Amino acid sequence: MHISSNITPEAKHKISNNLYFVRGLAIFLVVVGHIIGNKDEGTGIRQLYQQDIPILAWLYTFIYTFHMPIFFIASGISFAIFSKNNTNYIKFAKSRIFRLIIPLICWSPIYFILRVFSGKVSFSIFAIFYSILSAEFIFWFFPALFFASVLGFLVFQIIKNQRIYLFICIILFLLSFYIKGLMSVWFYFNIFYTFGCLRATDLAKIEQNLNKKSVLIVVLYTILLAFVMLSIENLIVNPLLVKLVNGIIGFYLIYILASYDWSKLRFGLPHQPFSLLRNTIVYFGKISMSIYLLHIIFGSFTRTFLVKIGITDVIPQFAIGLFVSLLGSVLTHNFLHNRSKLFLYSIGESVISEATTAAGRTTL
Repeated sequence: MHISSNITPEAKHKISNNLYFVRGLAIFLVVVGHIIGNKDEGTGIRQLYQQDIPILAWLYTFIYTFHMPIFFIASGISFAIFSKNNTNYIKFAKSRIFRLIIPLICWSPIYFILRVFSGKVSFSIFAIFYSILSAEFIFWFFPALFFASVLGFLVFQIIKNQRIYLFICIILFLLSFYIKGLMSVWFYFNIFYTFGCLRATDLAKIEQNLNKKSVLIVVLYTILLAFVMLSIENLIVNPLLVKLVNGIIGFYLIYILASYDWSKLRFGLPHQPFSLLRNTIVYFGKISMSIYLLHIIFGSFTRTFLVKIGITDVIPQFAIGLFVSLLGSVLTHNFLHNRSKLFLYSIGESVISEATTAAGRTTL
């Protein structure tokens, strides 16, 4: 299964950096989506307005057609390219538990307590344990990715056949439309991880061929992909199928943005702003786990504080909420990352070893 031997170290380095860019832009969209919120569930700034704001509703819906599938695709690609052939079962299991299950166990109770204080749930010891087991709220991602990565690893350790792996995952994907509960989510999102695993070799070809194209061709191509994504909801009725198509297209669109030399578009402008923007997005990708786990706390407190001081207008609520959510997550990560082993455990970075590398640079 592993294709790492087919890609040069230089190409691997470029792909790794580009994947951080993909994750960085995706986690930014996650934060945007959560700041806007779901009006029916009473989350985000949309709960502040009796009459929903169309632009917020549209942006929220559009983001949710592709942002989380991108993480699964990127994780599958990372597994295929960066994992090692000689990884044993114990090392892999250890890396997945520490990288995905420990953050779930650490942060799910914290969010449950915060929701108790907000009056959205009632406190009980049983409810805390249930929140962990049921992976409520934002935590569905962890067991879903755990399932996808374990399935991929086991199939290629035991069967070592891409066609059989694809067949199994297509069956699971189809089953996801007919079953209920967590397994439905796991089976559905597993198809994106599978796609990443099986199409990982595309990235080296994209990297090689894309920069041979003129700026005009690449710009037109990205516009076309964006137009298709925006049009899919009018062409496909089922939202899960919309997410399937937009998730794949969205990944390639963002990967093009990551891998093309956009400095050709500077038109005499200094290079530094372009470099700073890219480096910022890449940095978001590198600390995306911390942003994912922390941003809602900062966003919720910011929204509440602004309401208490009388600021309810949509533009300041959105802009300040987004800024504080990102900045607060970044500053907290920078402050605690090298000072607290407990924080490292809680974000899945307690085991920085061959086991982690061998399992592939999966997760957020």
